[in-house]
Amino acid sequence: MKLHRAKTRHERRQHHQHRQAVIQLRLARIEPVSPRFYVCRKENGMTVEQKKCIEELRVDGLSFGQIGIRLGISKNTIKSYFRRFEERKKRCKRCGRDLVQIPKRKPRTFCSTQCRKAWWKDHREEICHREVKRLACAYCGRTFDVPVNSGRKYCGHPCYILDRFGVSYLTDEISKNTSPSQ
Repeated sequence: MKLHRAKTRHERRQHHQHRQAVIQLRLARIEPVSPRFYVCRKENGMTVEQKKCIEELRVDGLSFGQIGIRLGISKNTIKSYFRRFEERKKRCKRCGRDLVQIPKRKPRTFCSTQCRKAWWKDHREEICHREVKRLACAYCGRTFDVPVNSGRKYCGHPCYILDRFGVSYLTDEISKNTSPSQ
């Protein structure tokens, strides 16, 4: 078993200088995209300036690790910030505009009705179509489409009322809605 001796002050200083030199080499390998990241450097927590700087450096194409080295922040801190940042900034599926989400409501997917309609018109294959079957109304005999697992027997509410209760005052309305040619 090998025993380790305590490092002297000189050895500790050399080790510290070596670590600082390695960090400087890493910084030298990454070319500065813009000088604005020097303004963002702060020791205690993430400031508003740092957050803006992180977003700008990410847009410029730097990885989380490169941003972390430049700003002196952990790579994982930057990853978690971006995870939360992306959750806040949802964009319209069609045009890419920022969406304003209302708290305690269903999250919005589109910025407007026009975008929603246009997107679904272009992506018809993503619509969930239910299987339908064709039935004949139990009262009037007219055919209508219903979902497969539906328990419907009638084409509409008036036919249901007439078949169940035999109310004569609805016959005029039924004759208007159903003609023999249909």
